[in-house]
Amino acid sequence: FVVLPSAGTKHYIILLDNVIRFCLDDIFGIFQYDQFEAYTIKVTRDAELDIDNDLTKSFLEIIDASVTDRKSGQPVRFVYDSSMPVDLLDYLKDKMGLDEEDNLIPGGRYHNFKDYMNFPNLGGQDMFYSPTPPLSHPLIQPHKSILEVIRNKDVLLHFPYQKFDHYINLLREAAIDPDVKSVSITLYRVARNSRVINALISAAMNGKKVTVIIELQARFDEKSNIYWARMLEESGARVLFGLPGLKVHSKLCLITRREGKKIAKFATVGTGNFHEGTAAVYGDLTLMSHDPRITTEVEKVFNFFEATYKTFKYKHLLVSPLYMRNRFYNLIDTEIKNAKAGKKAYILLK
Repeated sequence: FVVLPSAGTKHYIILLDNVIRFCLDDIFGIFQYDQFEAYTIKVTRDAELDIDNDLTKSFLEIIDASVTDRKSGQPVRFVYDSSMPVDLLDYLKDKMGLDEEDNLIPGGRYHNFKDYMNFPNLGGQDMFYSPTPPLSHPLIQPHKSILEVIRNKDVLLHFPYQKFDHYINLLREAAIDPDVKSVSITLYRVARNSRVINALISAAMNGKKVTVIIELQARFDEKSNIYWARMLEESGARVLFGLPGLKVHSKLCLITRREGKKIAKFATVGTGNFHEGTAAVYGDLTLMSHDPRITTEVEKVFNFFEATYKTFKYKHLLVSPLYMRNRFYNLIDTEIKNAKAGKKAYILLK
């Protein structure tokens, strides 16, 4: 959008598409022409990665090449201005290898309606919700150890209503605590300038054993994850790329700390990505715990990433693909039986 000068109380906005249309004569003025016409099209290509089995390449190199090839993927949807002349449409179909069986969709003059999510702010604060900054968790205080808080009591963070900074500060504390020995974490999507990654890099450079399971096949975030994987490896962190045929979608972290002759374990289990941006918008939960019933099973998950041929049993965590579905079935069946027996029964899903 381009905001034009206001006239009194009236505001004027023009779409960039129309600016280009208006300036066609300036752009192509050096050519001899009778008239110019402009039409918008939008092409959606097959985004599925074509992963080959080249044993001479690392999995990271294979994903990197596949993401590059995505730009020339097979068109699966073609939206065009319905006022476009038939001969021009036929020309485009021929050049792109489209036929009538493909998903050809006639549309209006504009196709990128998501652009309206960034419609210019022309004032009028009464049209906006009042800001609601996230709150601090009552147990977490400035200049106090978060690990010490978790040791005494589990902490449940609810985003975006509570600060994601608490999570980042936990990782930063682990990075500089001389008694922390290791940090293991799973990453699916992270922010562009990720403070989570920066804390992990700091931990690795401070001599901690940092293990990061990063999902290279996070749709449309592959390039970002490849970049961060290389940055982490350069810092000395150990980076694993998940499991063949599966996506690592869990949001877990395990911190180990030497306390006297024992190793204390602290774990986090979350529903949302460790991503500062989405944590300010999406409704998610993260549990921070020192409870051995939780930390032991989180450690089992990380051990599975190291030795995928082993099978681990879980009592408290629902870990797919082996345990989650049947456990959900059993829980649902229990509520059905309770309801039929006239007992209190309900199912709450997020």
